[in-house]
Amino acid sequence: MQQLISFFFKNKYFLIFLLLELLALFFTIQSHSYHRAKFVNSANFITGGVYNKVNNFKEYLFLKEENTRLAEENVRLKNMMEIKGDSIFFETAVKNDTSFTRQKFYYISAKIINNEYNKSNNYLTLNKGSKAGLAPDLGVINSKG
Repeated sequence: MQQLISFFFKNKYFLIFLLLELLALFFTIQSHSYHRAKFVNSANFITGGVYNKVNNFKEYLFLKEENTRLAEENVRLKNMMEIKGDSIFFETAVKNDTSFTRQKFYYISAKIINNEYNKSNNYLTLNKGSKAGLAPDLGVINSKG
């Protein structure tokens, strides 16, 4: 507390100058429409920029959910392509979505948790297991093959 009082006593003239400067700015903005419009436009520009940065940050935080949703959609579309023989008709594919009888392959979306590719036998650890329909020695593909 004593340091705070000491700070105010050391800088009292500068603080009074800042207070009077802000008061003069306030009265200028209040009394002239041109200055008021410029102040409002500047404030809107600054707050718009801040809101834009916050929105971009929030979108970045939700990229994981978006990527998961897109991976699930890709799996669904690949399964529909497998059923239809590479020709997808969306109006009938919804009806055949649960019937995988003619399907040669069945795709499941999974994320690689751990990979060992520098040994003679390469191993991948996925975040899915037997409950999702996976078994050892199944093939794994990605967007590059």
